[in-house]
Amino acid sequence: MGWMFVHKERNESVLDFFKRELEYENENTKLTILKKSGKYYAVEVIHKSKLGQYEYDDKVVVGMVILTKNCPSDYHNFGYKVIEETCGPVERKCPESILKLLTPTKSRWANEWRNTCHEHNMKKRKKSISKGDIIKLNHPVWIEYGNIDTFRKVHSRKLLFKPVFHNGEEYKDYNCFPYELPHLFCRSKIEV
Repeated sequence: MGWMFVHKERNESVLDFFKRELEYENENTKLTILKKSGKYYAVEVIHKSKLGQYEYDDKVVVGMVILTKNCPSDYHNFGYKVIEETCGPVERKCPESILKLLTPTKSRWANEWRNTCHEHNMKKRKKSISKGDIIKLNHPVWIEYGNIDTFRKVHSRKLLFKPVFHNGEEYKDYNCFPYELPHLFCRSKIEV
């Protein structure tokens, strides 16, 4: 579980490098990278067996975390560390696009890792606030209009909000410049 430092050409992509370094096939085993997302990989492992006149393949898709380091001043300029999901990697933010490719396993460590990644992805989805969403804060904040706890997001990327009020039928924006509010204060998103 240590680091391996090797020479990698500058123009070679990380995915091409790992396809060259890690993918292989022999008479018993075939290993293929199916998908990469950041440092997370879905890797198909096929164990080939022959019993008498019958051949069969035992195919599994496992999750891997591959950490990398660049050392541009050295000849061995690229370091990597491969951590398979059954080793319980610390990195637990694997995207759903990788997790959905993995085959079921009996490994306690792999299942724990997958569950933690699923939980992280669920929390990430819940926290996302889009332009136009109305949020309610845990505690009101004092601005020039008084204590306000309800805001509408007015920018697609920045955390810029305008205070809103409810007139009984709909939410209306105050006519003012937007305020920057940390999203950590958000209690809940109001469905309109």
